[in-house]
Amino acid sequence: MKFVPERVEHVRSDEEPLNPQYVGIFGGTFDPPHLGHRRLVELAVEYLGLEKIWVIPAGIPVHRELSGKASVEQRLAWVERTFEGLPQVEVKSWEIQQKAVPAIDTLRRLNQDMPTIVPVWLMGLDAWLHIQGWIGYPEHQQRCLVAVFKRGDGDCPLYAGWQASSRQQWAEVSLRNKGQVVFVDVDIPEVSSTDIRSRILTIQQGSSQLLKGLVCPGMESQIQAVYENKETGVKYE
Repeated sequence: MKFVPERVEHVRSDEEPLNPQYVGIFGGTFDPPHLGHRRLVELAVEYLGLEKIWVIPAGIPVHRELSGKASVEQRLAWVERTFEGLPQVEVKSWEIQQKAVPAIDTLRRLNQDMPTIVPVWLMGLDAWLHIQGWIGYPEHQQRCLVAVFKRGDGDCPLYAGWQASSRQQWAEVSLRNKGQVVFVDVDIPEVSSTDIRSRILTIQQGSSQLLKGLVCPGMESQIQAVYENKETGVKYE
């Protein structure tokens, strides 16, 4: 079945399915993807025991701007390569050719069309700190669980309407319910797509070691070439 997220006004009952399948949802612009993205997904498998994770690159993001350097085809190909070798991961191209698709629209369609699936939205601390500004918030509390991956002891507020779940509680499947959030302290590489783009523009061009250890091995030169070329750009419509 081809799944194409779109706006759905109907709101399902918040009853949990009898035999739920917990699927991690990891969205983003991946402009470009990096090893921090891969590590977060690896940790979701390790810490949360998720057997399936869907990585969903955005065509045009809702809450941030694209660099305009990499095409949607390039970003999708990079994402697929970044997550190679992780059997739990499926890269979904549902949104890559679409205009901005808010997270709530994706969740509504998942709840409606795949009612046995319980989405577990995976995010870093920065995304969690801005979740109250997401389109449709706080309806997300009725439609998914959230896992926030953070480094160290950074401030991690619990917003009204969410229920905190410890890792011990998470391990007991019968205690899981939509509207829960689990905070996971993990060692994630301190790298971001913004930092990579800035690094490419500020460090001397042609450095073969510029992106070593930051992006998937074998992709360094291709990514560097795309973002260091100031004459090229992609128009998004």
